[in-house]
Amino acid sequence: MAMGSSSRYAARDAEERARREELARLCRRDGLPLPWGPYRAAPHTCYRCGRRVVVYAWVGHEPWSANPPPPPPRPRTLKLRRTLQSGGQRYWVNTCSRCGAVQGDNYLYHDGEPGEPPPFRFTWLGARIEIPGDVLPALRRDAAPRDEPRGNGG
Repeated sequence: MAMGSSSRYAARDAEERARREELARLCRRDGLPLPWGPYRAAPHTCYRCGRRVVVYAWVGHEPWSANPPPPPPRPRTLKLRRTLQSGGQRYWVNTCSRCGAVQGDNYLYHDGEPGEPPPFRFTWLGARIEIPGDVLPALRRDAAPRDEPRGNGG
């Protein structure tokens, strides 16, 4: 039984390591910051162009909300937009780094894409955002040291 448990942990660790490596690779490719401080990030597939992109969440953020805004420096792919699904209200959205398409909160927090679970899990009670595993410490350990996070504040 210990052998089965050990192989299960090894598989989970390998999956998490692959996820961290993909996230780091996508951040480097697109010139986006690795998650830091209040931010969490996850890989996601753009529904429009099919490109693997980085999507962000931050402490205190609630889906379909303009408050609180993303803390500076804000990744350049986070934008304040209106969508039909929001009833015309502006809210902070993740956008595709290639085609600019809004990566809707419904897909990021609830439904996911076909064959892909949502990258973030949102708990309404307590307004908590989680991503599978906590990749932040591992990403920071794997990343090249730098003085401050890259990003496009503003």
